[in-house]
Amino acid sequence: MPDHTGLDPATLKYLSAGSIAIYGYVVEQLYKANRTAAEISRQRQMWEYRQRFVRELFAHGVPVLAGTDTGTPYMVPGFALHDELELLVKAGATTQQALYSATVEPAGFLGMSAHLGSVESRKIADLVVLDGDPLKDIINTRRIHTVVTRGRIISRPCVNACSPTGRQPSRAPRQQPVWLQVVAAERAVPDTNGQNRAGCDRTVTACAAR
Repeated sequence: MPDHTGLDPATLKYLSAGSIAIYGYVVEQLYKANRTAAEISRQRQMWEYRQRFVRELFAHGVPVLAGTDTGTPYMVPGFALHDELELLVKAGATTQQALYSATVEPAGFLGMSAHLGSVESRKIADLVVLDGDPLKDIINTRRIHTVVTRGRIISRPCVNACSPTGRQPSRAPRQQPVWLQVVAAERAVPDTNGQNRAGCDRTVTACAAR
């Protein structure tokens, strides 16, 4: 709804100047222009209807796939997904259903459940390690400790450990994340030519909410 849409200063740096200009034009000239009181009332009713509709989908076990249209004004890729998960919970989904909508359900829809969608042995290691349990509060999906993509860890401790100097983080170590337990396992990693090379690798050993 235009009345609740605006640019978040925290995500400003992730949008190009052109995107910001286009979004501003669309909101002011297409969404807000010539909106009568009746139109505003109708849009609010439609929003409430859609919330009820989503609630019924989840209540009856209908698979729901998360994924906000990035063409929508001020929807910043990445951040918008967290917004959507929170809105799904507000609409009536459980936190588990919201998480499934962005993991298990899309994998099943794409016919790739054997390879991704959940944390299991032999599956693609694309995941995030969180500092809070999203089953208790969906907003904890924003508390990202580490990103694992293509089996590689992206985090400050790993960057330091993999640096030529082997320099360790100067700050105090963070507490063990409560959502995923991850242990270091430095080993030889095959490259594209089949040769082994040294790598900073990690093995996911558990995925369980405490």
